[in-house]
Amino acid sequence: MGNSKSTPANNQSASPEQEGLSNESGVVLTMELQEDVMTDFQDELLQKQWVQHQMQIMQRAEARTKSSNERRSKVEQQMEQFREKNTIRQANLDSKIDDLNARFSDLRTEIAYDAASLEKKLGNGPTFGNKDKTCLSARMEVASCYKNGIDVLACDGVVESLERCIKKTIMEDAAKQ
Repeated sequence: MGNSKSTPANNQSASPEQEGLSNESGVVLTMELQEDVMTDFQDELLQKQWVQHQMQIMQRAEARTKSSNERRSKVEQQMEQFREKNTIRQANLDSKIDDLNARFSDLRTEIAYDAASLEKKLGNGPTFGNKDKTCLSARMEVASCYKNGIDVLACDGVVESLERCIKKTIMEDAAKQ
């Protein structure tokens, strides 16, 4: 036959192992050829399993990549929504700050005007300085308390006495006019 590893079935030199493996076609395969066929078959089976394993790995990698991309996209959407909300909040805060600054400026102007008109109405009030000794002792006590005191609240009594002195002086000056 064309294969050197096959022998005709009527060959009397076949071993008992080979006789059990004989085929009805009359061809007996030697053990070496049988092993080669089995090895080739196993190699082909292993190759198929390896290809399947590699395909499974690729599919899992693609699934992980897809899942990662979906999560990334979701996080990016959430960040964009947060940025939009943050922009709106910042605009609202800026608007409130501008309104408060305008209101503060208006109130400052209003108070300055009211103080000027009150000063015109009441006059200059008592003058404090080197020429006038009005409430001098009370002023000295307040200065000393603030200078030496650790707690400002401890000077409340001294400040109240200075306020009473100033009110008394203003009332006396107003009565004279």
